[in-house]
Amino acid sequence: MRSYESAIALSRQIGDATGAAIVTLDLAALRLALGDAERALVLVREVLPQLDVEESPPRVAAAQGLVIEALTALKRPEVLAEIERARSLEALALPPPERVRLARRIAQGY
Repeated sequence: MRSYESAIALSRQIGDATGAAIVTLDLAALRLALGDAERALVLVREVLPQLDVEESPPRVAAAQGLVIEALTALKRPEVLAEIERARSLEALALPPPERVRLARRIAQGY
């Protein structure tokens, strides 16, 4: 995880907001896979406002999916509001793997 944190710090240092966002999402996914849903949620919520749905719909869908997955793991009721936000992303042009991942996370949230 140190390498992720180093990459985030380096991206921020050189002014690469996109790179920092990508690595932060990867770190959040890793934290989630390791069972640290609370930290994953903090990481994704930190970066989500910086993402532009018009610039990269798949990245926004991935981030929204991670929020849903983390809230589901934490058994938080606000997962339903996040699912509604994610539904608006379903109409976007997403690559099939990302569309499937988002749909699975939405289904698990219910």
